[in-house]
Amino acid sequence: MSGSSKTKAPDHLGFLDGIRGGAALWVLLAHCMIWGGWYGVPLPSPKIAVDIFMVASGFLMVYQYRRREAREPMDSRRTAIRFWIRRFFRIAPIYYLCLLILLVFWSAYSNGLATLQQVLPERWANLPIYVPANYHVGWLNTLMHATFLFGMVPKYAASNMSPDWSIGLEMQFYAVFPALYLLFRRISWVGVLAVVILLSEGCNRWFAHLPGPVPGTYGLFAEPTFLLMKLPVFLIGMLVGETFCRARVALVSSVLMSITAMLVTAHYSIWVSVVTGMILWLTWSGAGAGDHGHPIVYRWLTGLLSNRCAAFMADASYSVYLLHCFFISFVGGFLFRQPDFVALSAPLRVAVLAIIICPAVYLAAWLLHRVLEKPGIELGKRVINRWFPPVPVRAANDLITAAPSGAPVSISPVVLREGSNQ
Repeated sequence: MSGSSKTKAPDHLGFLDGIRGGAALWVLLAHCMIWGGWYGVPLPSPKIAVDIFMVASGFLMVYQYRRREAREPMDSRRTAIRFWIRRFFRIAPIYYLCLLILLVFWSAYSNGLATLQQVLPERWANLPIYVPANYHVGWLNTLMHATFLFGMVPKYAASNMSPDWSIGLEMQFYAVFPALYLLFRRISWVGVLAVVILLSEGCNRWFAHLPGPVPGTYGLFAEPTFLLMKLPVFLIGMLVGETFCRARVALVSSVLMSITAMLVTAHYSIWVSVVTGMILWLTWSGAGAGDHGHPIVYRWLTGLLSNRCAAFMADASYSVYLLHCFFISFVGGFLFRQPDFVALSAPLRVAVLAIIICPAVYLAAWLLHRVLEKPGIELGKRVINRWFPPVPVRAANDLITAAPSGAPVSISPVVLREGSNQ
């Protein structure tokens, strides 16, 4: 979910800036507390924030597919290829840099995490899948991650002690999205959702009773990296994205999709439900505004989620998510080797850790966004336009009918250009 966030683009969904940026900060602060040995602030699990990323990803993939449909027909193989190349060049550059850091500095990285675990050894005693000594990052491990196949192999699902397990999920989702969305649109969204939920529940129950990747553990995957385990969460986002795109032209089906999305979120987390409901509320408020303007609450919420601070956090969110564990390990490992620092109270230690790490992580993330992420995106565009140019423009129908700000708009081929939320 990386990409530039320049709000002047007509296809920019400003409210997603706050959601993406807030979720990345959520993960960062939660991990500072987990590894710092004190979770005194009632911040929900960072895995819930990852679920929110998945909802946003499903939403964005539908939005971008619909936005380009006039020149990239969804039933075209070239459209799928362009989609896969676009996603690869958004994800791979920074991710490969992180893999290189892990390969070169694995010993220092794992030692830093081990030092942090020694503060509260009883917390980690029953969690051997999170003990660095149980893993080794070598060339084979790195190759499995570089090919994005690691998420389907239990031994490598969480074998480098980084948050990249969700990146493997994302890439699996991208691999099936073109076919999945074609079934979703052309056959039956109800059928697709029902089948996916049944398969997902079956997988999760079955995997939970199989031996784990670390001897003596149960649960086939250390993290839910196999796509079917989390595919319903992506489908929630797809339902919301389809609602956003057709709310003004297909009222009945959009209402049914909205209700269904909210019912499915109830199975996961109240926070996933809140974010999903918020996006749906913005969708319906924008679609129903007409000539009467938008409600005050709508303007306040969109302003809160789409401002310069939110745009900066959104731009940095992908790098923040991948980089923050390096800072926690290297900085935290150093601090927790100092007797005077360990003698501080647990809340104060975590506060100092967060105060040092947060600015450093965001500065590094901003730099990487400028020097690596954006150039990677531009390279992807050149590859696509050079080797897989779009098919001739055809008449667009049933395209997006609500602008990101909520004002009605008709998306024509003129504005079908690279968006900022990709």
